[in-house]
Amino acid sequence: MSVVTTIVVSGNNAGSVYCLYFLVYGAAVGLIFVAFASTLEGLQSTVLAIEGRINHAHARIVTFAESIAFFGGEAREKAHANRLISQLLIAKARVSSSLHFTSLLLFNLFFKITRSLPQPKTVLRVAGW
Repeated sequence: MSVVTTIVVSGNNAGSVYCLYFLVYGAAVGLIFVAFASTLEGLQSTVLAIEGRINHAHARIVTFAESIAFFGGEAREKAHANRLISQLLIAKARVSSSLHFTSLLLFNLFFKITRSLPQPKTVLRVAGW
């Protein structure tokens, strides 16, 4: 027994529809990346700047730990470090939400366009019976 699978696409111009689909989707992905690239770049540079300030604050605390303890500056340094860490967490959350929004937009675009394409039909022929 041999089974032959033939894919039949409804319509005469189905191949050109699929080519057009890939061109439109590629152009849309390119435009979305160009639109969000500057936003992501700005958010990532903010994260890196805050991380640099955290490293500077840590180095300053390690270097001047005795002076901070002698003059009673623990509360001030703790408040400053907590403020920097909260800024870092907020900035990283913005980067994450922006990336999530971009990927969600791309996936929604892909599935909406895919559903509108003509769906192939499979015809099974059994030979030899």
